[in-house]
Amino acid sequence: MLLEHMEQQRDKYASLDSQMEYATLTTKHLATATNNCWAKLKEYYALFGDSTDFSGSIVIHPSKWEYLEDQWIGSQAPWLALSKNAVQSLFASYKEEAVDSPKPRNPYGPIGQTNLLSEYMKLSAKALTSKAAKMSYEQYLERPHDDLKDLLNYWHVQEKLRPDLAQLAYDMLSIPAMSTECERLFSSAKLLLTDQRQRLKDDIIEANECLRAWQRQLGGSWAWVEEEENQAEEDLMDMS
Repeated sequence: MLLEHMEQQRDKYASLDSQMEYATLTTKHLATATNNCWAKLKEYYALFGDSTDFSGSIVIHPSKWEYLEDQWIGSQAPWLALSKNAVQSLFASYKEEAVDSPKPRNPYGPIGQTNLLSEYMKLSAKALTSKAAKMSYEQYLERPHDDLKDLLNYWHVQEKLRPDLAQLAYDMLSIPAMSTECERLFSSAKLLLTDQRQRLKDDIIEANECLRAWQRQLGGSWAWVEEEENQAEEDLMDMS
């Protein structure tokens, strides 16, 4: 890891600087630079121990805590216990929200009439929710490691048994790995909001930036829009 590499470089140049036969102005500068780099990197790296989102995003992978248990050793060992407690508290908050959230009504049942099928489905859903509640965070951790390629699809399958854990996973997976896309969005919106466009509302700005992002992902081509329009015109002609 980068922190370990900088620590090795710091010790290397500090050792050279302490030896008179190797000590030069260059080694002295390198010893100071690598030490400062290591100190600043350690300062930022220490924030991982306080980040519940970082730990949570690791735990939603079926390997659970294996990666952090292998990496957080030595001086980082105390982070592990703190992170485990924080993630368990985070899961508990999601579990409470799942229990307190009102269940949506079935819009397809007859109005003002008793629908036996709907009543049966409600009882089945209640039993399934009760079973899911028993599938606790600890039971998830005790489950054997599952090999998978698509983490999002994995939690889509597990959602029926672990709805609260699945919601936690969806929230973790929605966090961007980097802020570059957000910064790019701000820059793009700045180009949109000129002096002649000061009265644009939020929904128009959002729709414009969404279309611009789609266009960028498609390499600047709007051929798919033309295809959709042509298909819509053909459908209308067939209906007429």
